[in-house]
Amino acid sequence: MKINLKKKFEALFKTNEDIRYVFLYGGRAGAKSFTSSLWLALRLISAKNQNLVYCRQYMTNVETSIIPEFLSKISILGINGRLKIMKDKIKDIVTGSQLFFKGLEKAEGTAEAGLKGIPRLSTILIDEMQEVKEADFDRLCGTLRDKGLSLKIVCALNPTSTTSFIYKRFFADLPNEEFSGIIDNKLYIYTSYEDCLEYLSQQYLDEINSLKEKNYLKWLNQYKGHWTSNLQNTLFKQEHLELAHREPPKEIIKTIIAIDPAVTANKSSDATGIVVVSKTAEKDFIIEEEKTGVYTPQEWGLIVKRLYEKYEANAVIYETNQGGDLVKENIQRSLGYTLNCVGVHSSKGKILRAEPIATLYAEGRVYHRQHFPILEKEMLTYTGDPKEKSPNSLDAAVHGLTYFNTENTFKSSWG
Repeated sequence: MKINLKKKFEALFKTNEDIRYVFLYGGRAGAKSFTSSLWLALRLISAKNQNLVYCRQYMTNVETSIIPEFLSKISILGINGRLKIMKDKIKDIVTGSQLFFKGLEKAEGTAEAGLKGIPRLSTILIDEMQEVKEADFDRLCGTLRDKGLSLKIVCALNPTSTTSFIYKRFFADLPNEEFSGIIDNKLYIYTSYEDCLEYLSQQYLDEINSLKEKNYLKWLNQYKGHWTSNLQNTLFKQEHLELAHREPPKEIIKTIIAIDPAVTANKSSDATGIVVVSKTAEKDFIIEEEKTGVYTPQEWGLIVKRLYEKYEANAVIYETNQGGDLVKENIQRSLGYTLNCVGVHSSKGKILRAEPIATLYAEGRVYHRQHFPILEKEMLTYTGDPKEKSPNSLDAAVHGLTYFNTENTFKSSWG
């Protein structure tokens, strides 16, 4: 039987022996549990005389709930007739392989937890990995040591806090929060509800969009599957974004392209922050567009040029503290674009220079033309801690908004 899988999930079914860990992660309704269950079932019927485990931190009601739920998910395969269902395991009568359902920790009223006594253990699926304790995870990984077996640990999870051992050990150094790809012996597959829109009701999507409007950070975590921080010291608050998402004024008098360029140009470079900012006749401000990303100088130069022409901008604003006149030299000399480039120098740290901008947001004087995922997440998560990554979109927005807000006293304020 042919199964139509989303392209991003195909990597799970094609993993070679070099891949030991697979992380299937992301937000709710992203088909993580369904896809990983299909993979585990196919593994069961293709491997001869091996033992596999489906586990969670706690495993209750295995016979009456967990196994029936698993069988329902894999019914599309049409293999249930060859499976022998027992109290806490499923056996494929053709291959002789067995799938055990186990908890990593003993819950009240359940059988003893753990994987001791299971020989030829080749595959483990950890469902709801965000609930797993580090000591139990380490103990679990130590059980996969039988020679001659292709060892696999597949982890399905909804990201939680950046204080989690999972984040620190496996996610902290990823290129971005929606990364899919291979790093060393680990395969990462990111998914969210946006990959499964055709299967979701309009009512469910309306609920998701409502949460996005009311609590952007919660939406990012629950439905986009981004990691969260324990934040108390951020300048920008959720209510600031709620004000920013009102209908913006219509009369624009000036527009600038604000850029915070990365000083290096490779795959591991910081992103280049690019934000379009307008000033209105009422002396309020609008974030028109965000084009932040990891680019070469040629790429971001072309993006800036196109935005400049699209909005008939008055200037390109950039900070000279780190890269000097990198922006001007790249745009005007290297690329030959005749754009008005204005460099500014700040004698203040990021938090101090952002404080007046946070006040503008609190006063309802800054509008967002739409949701800007990178900028708005940085606004709600950046605390100024030296260990934090540079907030590139936020830096660019602060440059642009500060320029407009202090046009008459710009040099004395920033010099």
